[in-house]
Amino acid sequence: MSPSSSSAASHSQAAFTAQRLQGLIFLFMGGACVVAPGALLHLSLTKPPPLDDAATLLIFQCFGAQACLCGLLLLTARMDARAFKAWTMAMLPFLVFDAYFYQNGMLTTFGAVGDCAGNILFIAVSCHGASQAAAAAAAVQKASSTKAS
Repeated sequence: MSPSSSSAASHSQAAFTAQRLQGLIFLFMGGACVVAPGALLHLSLTKPPPLDDAATLLIFQCFGAQACLCGLLLLTARMDARAFKAWTMAMLPFLVFDAYFYQNGMLTTFGAVGDCAGNILFIAVSCHGASQAAAAAAAVQKASSTKAS
């Protein structure tokens, strides 16, 4: 294996590892919303709805199921640098939501700080994944141009 292709494989693996980390977190947190919606609602909201409100629990479980679906996609697909950058940009509004809902008394400190920390982690991991995916693509291009000459 040439140094360029070895570099491409290394960067590609690092990008996929970053992606898998996000996928596992989405599966874990989404699964928690599906399995224990009441507990998470009480930990996160300052005025949680009554636990006998089946519609609220169902909506929260659907939210968790969507997070699980996102986690499965992150675990199985391969993102390129452009996809990582788009993912990073899509995460930014969640930081605004956390601040807004905390300042307006809807989220507990645990809910706001926990979600904000998770979102910052996703952004950092996505930035790392984008740089690794870009480096992998550059190494593949370099290896292709070396073979062609």
